[in-house]
This record gives sequence, structure tokens and C-alpha cells, in this order.
Amino acid sequence: MTPANWVQVGLIAASGLACAYRLRSLRRNAGDPTARAIFLGLLSLTLVFLIGLPQFYWPVHRLLGGTPLVPQLLQHCLAMLMAYYAEVFMVRVASARPDRAVQWRRRLLLVFLLLLGFCYAVGPLRLGLPILAPEGHADVSITVYVLAWQSYLCLVLVDIVQLWWHRPPITGKHLRVGVAMMAAGAAVALLQVAHKVVYQVTVNAGGRLPWQESGSYGVQAVLLVPATVLLMVGTTLPSWGPRAARRWVRLRRYRRMAPLARAVREACPELAGDDRPLRFQVRYQQRVIGIRDALIGPLRPFLREPVPGGDARAEARVIAEAIGLKRGRGLPVGGAVPVLTAGADLDADAAWLARVSDAYRRLGSTN
Repeated sequence: MTPANWVQVGLIAASGLACAYRLRSLRRNAGDPTARAIFLGLLSLTLVFLIGLPQFYWPVHRLLGGTPLVPQLLQHCLAMLMAYYAEVFMVRVASARPDRAVQWRRRLLLVFLLLLGFCYAVGPLRLGLPILAPEGHADVSITVYVLAWQSYLCLVLVDIVQLWWHRPPITGKHLRVGVAMMAAGAAVALLQVAHKVVYQVTVNAGGRLPWQESGSYGVQAVLLVPATVLLMVGTTLPSWGPRAARRWVRLRRYRRMAPLARAVREACPELAGDDRPLRFQVRYQQRVIGIRDALIGPLRPFLREPVPGGDARAEARVIAEAIGLKRGRGLPVGGAVPVLTAGADLDADAAWLARVSDAYRRLGSTN
């Protein structure tokens, strides 16, 4: 396979995984039109790339009896569907009256699908073409066929950009970023549409360009790949973005708690346990619990009351002093049980302990 084919396989895998991921969300929200539009758009995109793979295209072509260009006709219809569902997603999140806006866009899709079928009959079917050549075709009916589905893509992509431009305020951070990525992807895809139309018109007029437009060595991948990635990530980011951001925050807190967790574990070997289970969530929880167990258990007699005010540096100094006394077999400080700051839940507690651990690390570097 050529490098372009390997890129195509990568896009098939990425869009297929995204499609499977969105299927889970669709099952949980079966009646959500936005979730349905995202899933169907990703499914159409996956099939577009799959049919375009030569190793898949020609067996399908033979399976269909060698009918001229049928697999590619299906590919072009799916590309129109993919663009339509991306447009529906944008309408749902950036339009004040989405149901009415979707209705006339659906009618426009049906009109262009019928137009594409007519152009197919008078063009590729009449000429008996098995596939559109990467170098274009000189017959005017092929130019009309290409213009039919590319015109629809152009209208949809322009609509996505203008919907983004005139959007109402979007409060969700990941939804706002995802919509902006979709608009950027649509803008890049518009360049690819313009290139395809200009290329075909040039060939039809008798000209010849020194590069292929499509195929394994076509330049369309240069524009199609970034456009596809931006559109695909933009439509899925509102779903996985918050989870990824939450995991990243937890991972940072987990690493920041490491100096304090290591110090209390060394000072309190009686509490040593397995800190490396497979699941990160379990490791994260155990790190918080391990620190707290040390503070309310072996270190408690050596803790004095920190300075009031919830200052992480003051609490770090108290903990460092208690660890020093415990290691040196010093005497307990006595007095009332000290009140240490704690978060309302696991994440809040981890955030506070991360601050205390940062202060503890800085204390160690100054000593």
C-alpha cells in the first residue's frame, strides 16, 4: 500500500473508534437528535474512507456486477450525508430554532441526492466508467456530476462557518472549542472543494495539471486529512473533553502529592501498602487515603495545631515537624487533637493535599 493508503487506514481506524464511542452515548440518549447526528455523521465518514480504499473498492465493484461507478456513487452520497449531519450538529448547538432549521436543510439534501442520481445516469453510467480517474475526465457530463455533489458540500460547509460566526454565547468550554474546531475544519474543507472543482473544470476545458487531484498520490489528502481531523474532533470533543480534562487534573494532583505521600510512607512503614494497582483511579484514591491514614494514625500524636487560616505552608510545616519527630523517636507533643484542613470530597481533598505537598517539597529544598 502507498503512504496515502496507510493514512486512509489510520483515518478509518480513528473514525471507527470515534463512531463506536459515540454509539455508547447514543444508547444512553436514544432520543437526543444531537447525539444521533454525531453518530450517523461519524458512521458516514468511516464508510467514506472505507469505500475509498482500493483494497475494498474493487471487491465491492465486482460484487455489484461491475456496474459503473456504483461504489464511488455510494461514497459521494455518504460524503453528503456526513456533511449534512455535521451541519445538523452545528444547527442544534448554534441555532435558536433548530427543528425548523433542520427541516429545510433535510429537503435540500434530498434535492441534491436526486440531482446527483440524475447526473450519475447521464455521466458515469452512460460512459461506463468503473471509477473517476485521479487526473480528472474531459467529458462535460463528469464535470456536471462532480459539480452536483461538490456544490452541496460547498453550501453545507459555508453554512457551518456562518452558523459558527453568528452563534449565540456558548457556556460550555469544550462545546465552545469543539464548535470552533468544526468551523475551522469546514473552512479547510472548502479549500479542498474549490481545488477539486477547479481541477475538474481545467481538465474538462482541455488543460492538464502536473499533479493528481485524488487517488493514492492525489493532493486532496493534504487538505482532506486536517479538515477531517478538525471536524471529527470538533463533533466529539464535548463528550470526551470533560473526562479527559478531569483525568489530566487528577494526574497532575497525583504527581504533586508524591513528595508528601513518599515522606509519610517512609515515616510510617506500618501503613505501607500497594500503591501501584492497575487502575489510575484506584491509585489516586489510595494516595489520598494513605496520606490521611498517616495523619490521623501514626503521625497524630506528633502533630501540633497549625496556624489558623487554612494556609498550606503552615500545615506542611506541622507535618514536616511531625515526620521529623516520628523518625527521630521524639516525644509526642500532647494537647488537643489538631484540626487539619480537609476537602469536602475526594477531588477537593486531593487538591488541598497537592498544595500541602508542594509546600512540603519547598520546605525540604530550603533545609
